[in-house]
Amino acid sequence: MKSVAPSIAFSHSRSQCFCRAIETLALRIFLSVVEQALCRACPAAGVDSRIGAVAFIHRFGALLNPNEHFHCLVIEGAFEADASGVATFHESRVPDQKWLDEVHAKVRRRLLRALTRRGVLEPEDAETMANWAHGGGFSLDASVRIEGADRPGLERLLRYCARPAFALERWREIDAEHVVYESVKPGPGGRISLMLTPLELIERLAVLIPPPRRHRHRYYGVLAPNARLRGQVTALAGVPDGTPAATATESIAATAAPSVTPGRSSEGTEEVPGEVEAVRCLVEVLGSVQAHKRKARSQTSCHCPS
Repeated sequence: MKSVAPSIAFSHSRSQCFCRAIETLALRIFLSVVEQALCRACPAAGVDSRIGAVAFIHRFGALLNPNEHFHCLVIEGAFEADASGVATFHESRVPDQKWLDEVHAKVRRRLLRALTRRGVLEPEDAETMANWAHGGGFSLDASVRIEGADRPGLERLLRYCARPAFALERWREIDAEHVVYESVKPGPGGRISLMLTPLELIERLAVLIPPPRRHRHRYYGVLAPNARLRGQVTALAGVPDGTPAATATESIAATAAPSVTPGRSSEGTEEVPGEVEAVRCLVEVLGSVQAHKRKARSQTSCHCPS
């Protein structure tokens, strides 16, 4: 799923103070609404059910333009603990357009209301944005759906979400004073290429560098660092019994599909080792969840009365 927050302008001093808070607020509201909608789509899910999701924060567009948005990988269902404390997975129905429209409208309404309460938007501006056509400055897309058993597909999706702001292979030097960056997707104004001087290039890249100590991806629900069921859910990836919590991520990564290796991403850029480990972990966990769903279906069919 992809959520695009509206553009809000600040002065330089205010942006340093508010940018991080607004980013966190928008992401929290979006995932909260998605969780509520998915739990309602699981008939067997209880009131304490939680989803599992990983959100990748992108601050760039196709042509090195600032464009803050989220790419969220959401497991299609909800987890909860049974009476004995064991994690149970409830599969949800596949989201349809009505479900997406409801999520979209609720996210827009809640975020505009929250920004108004915090003084970021004037009430009149929030009302105007709420009445805009084409989603009022917000967009939601859930057209990409990968089966858990499709490991190559999961890897491609995770690499796409974890990609850096640019790919070296898309640079082309015209002369000593000009370089061209080409994109496979149209950027602002429909352009697919951008010509810059070296100083303009540095200026563009400087804006896209994440501030210190701000994570590029975050875990939500049962995959959150302090979630009570995190250990049981990640154990679906094959973590040996008795593995210390501090090394659980490394053990999960070690058991992942061998096709995921450090090196160059599908976009042709160097990856950070930590992100490669995250890709390995998520491919295995999501694939194991899908295997659990298939097993549950087979057990249900075997116990159905004739």
